[in-house]
Amino acid sequence: MPLTSTKSADVFLHVPRDVSIPTDRPSRRAGAPSRSKPTKTVTLVFFIPGNPGLISYYHPFLDLLAKRLGKQQQQDRWQDRQAVITAGLSLGGFDVAQNGGDHDDDHDDDQSAAEEKKKKKMRELMYPSRGSHRGIDDGGGGGANNNNRIYSLKDQIELCYARVQSLCGMIREEYHGRLDEGEKGSTGPDGVKVILVGHSVGTYICLEMVRLWHERRLPEKEHGGSSKHEREEPTWTVSNCILLTPTIVDLHSSASGRIATPLLTSVHFVSGCVPGLAQLLVHAVLVKSVLPAHWLRGFVKKVTGMDEGGHGLDSTMAFLESQSGVRQALSMAADELREIRADRWGDEVWGAAVDEDEGDATTSTTPRDEGERNENAENRKCPPRMYLWFAKEDHWIADMTRTDILRNRGQRATGQQRGPTIVIDETEGLVHAWCLEQSEMVAAQVGRWLEEIME
Repeated sequence: MPLTSTKSADVFLHVPRDVSIPTDRPSRRAGAPSRSKPTKTVTLVFFIPGNPGLISYYHPFLDLLAKRLGKQQQQDRWQDRQAVITAGLSLGGFDVAQNGGDHDDDHDDDQSAAEEKKKKKMRELMYPSRGSHRGIDDGGGGGANNNNRIYSLKDQIELCYARVQSLCGMIREEYHGRLDEGEKGSTGPDGVKVILVGHSVGTYICLEMVRLWHERRLPEKEHGGSSKHEREEPTWTVSNCILLTPTIVDLHSSASGRIATPLLTSVHFVSGCVPGLAQLLVHAVLVKSVLPAHWLRGFVKKVTGMDEGGHGLDSTMAFLESQSGVRQALSMAADELREIRADRWGDEVWGAAVDEDEGDATTSTTPRDEGERNENAENRKCPPRMYLWFAKEDHWIADMTRTDILRNRGQRATGQQRGPTIVIDETEGLVHAWCLEQSEMVAAQVGRWLEEIME
């Protein structure tokens, strides 16, 4: 399946033209000159949304980010050293594109075939058949049976990991497809560099993915032999994490957490019924209601304060009208309140996203020459940085929690490992739900960090 730019309610994928190669392109004759210089490094910027996990809330942010990164390449700032692919997908159970019902109207056969091919591509991106889908096998493959499934927080972590694994596999196939056999041995990458960017609970998922990345490259005896999986061959590397209004520790202690925790977690019977009852109520009002659709839209607009025609209102309506979005959001919120408690990560995550000093357990490349060997050694000594951006006031993050993270993790270096960069906003007025009205401001800051990483 060719890797091409795609934008839908559930998928955002921006692929630079020099990486997007049609699969039906005639193969180049041996000895024929290459039309374009192959990119030396391919980086995947993978974005993980918060809850509700609709990627359409982040379309403006991702559009701006992809445009900024593309401009750097057009200006030859990176001198053909790397291409950057930007991707973001709705979390499992939040996809809305398949909730509008099947249309069996007569269509042109070619158009129907094209639509079916596009749907298959979307399903493969959302629920990959390749990669690792540990512990959440639905028996459907490729996302065929995911419409009514409710995903736990652990399921979301596994799904995001599988998506990155699958996307990196596609990227490697596309990249290697553009090189002659002789070129592959000298310039092709051994793995794709991945930069994880997350918002709210997406930041927790990012850190868990870093932990899994390390864990699944260790021999079974090194993590107690309790894992049911075999050691994976490294095909991608977690390079950096950018965490936006991160809810990574003690979510229940926040102002909103203190209200939501008793309702969603305290009494098992009640908390178990709330998501389902809420879904039934919303579905009855918005989908089965005899009231005109514009009345209901006006009501949501008035309650939320969102502007007509804005991406926030459109995304919220799609979320409320979806088959199981409300239930998914509340069920996952209960998981978040139960599981996002004490800081559970060690040096493999904090300030050591790619630390290969421990030997071959996490080694992703075999140096081909002395220069590459020295470069890999330097990378092991100075692992990539982690960026955290907190709002000055956030109803989902307690002030004490933010202070503890800053004190315990901010710029704390061990040996030659760098601590994370933590920014607390005091001038821009950053809010937790920045994706509604502050996309431009956040894209500018994230873009600067990405440029710093890639220089």
